[in-house]
Amino acid sequence: MSNITDLRPRWALPLACALAAALAFRAGLPADAGTPGMHVTSSTWSTGTGDDDRFQYSVVERVNGDGLSYSGSGGFEHLQRLTKRMTGPFVWFSDDGVEYVTRDEGVVARALEATAAVRTIGKAQGRLGAEQGRLGARQGRIGAQQGALGARLGVLGAREARLRSGDERAGIARERATIEQQMRELEEAGQPLAREQERLGRQQSALGERQRAASARAGEAMRELFRRAKQENKLERLRDSI
Repeated sequence: MSNITDLRPRWALPLACALAAALAFRAGLPADAGTPGMHVTSSTWSTGTGDDDRFQYSVVERVNGDGLSYSGSGGFEHLQRLTKRMTGPFVWFSDDGVEYVTRDEGVVARALEATAAVRTIGKAQGRLGAEQGRLGARQGRIGAQQGALGARLGVLGAREARLRSGDERAGIARERATIEQQMRELEEAGQPLAREQERLGRQQSALGERQRAASARAGEAMRELFRRAKQENKLERLRDSI
């Protein structure tokens, strides 16, 4: 029987990376992103501010009426309730478990400036992730076809094991050769997609490095902004009833 091990698609890893990237980007959206009145047009999150996760922040803008643009490092629990009672852009802070919010125009403007690079890179990551997802879907369709052909080869192998007639075995060999040729053609069709996935993966990795650096800088700027706003009494402390 022919060995079909070498016919397995060699682009399985790039496909997995593409799907992981798309899921990671989607995971950044707030839990209520799909509910009425909470149309999210942009969402960028970092996983902390440097080595100290006790300080977190979120900057929220209204975009095109009902759209929302988020950037920050946390605040999922309160954002839904806050966006329902606040009509304009605002900044949410959490410092050692104590939460604050402000709508002060100066603070909001400085927060948007501090997080501009994070949002810009996040949008680029989202566009790239969408492209990876589209390529991954095409790779998935090819993989499904290869899987179906592989199943047919398995059926042929089982039939061949039960046959004794040389003519019948010759017929199965011809059918196997046809299926294996189809699998090779699918493999060839998948290789350019795999190379493109690898190229996009390198770009995504580079953007990830840039995003980590930008998030660290934004975190430092937002921490300083928080200190100043607190000193100037421009923050409203949130209560458990909010």
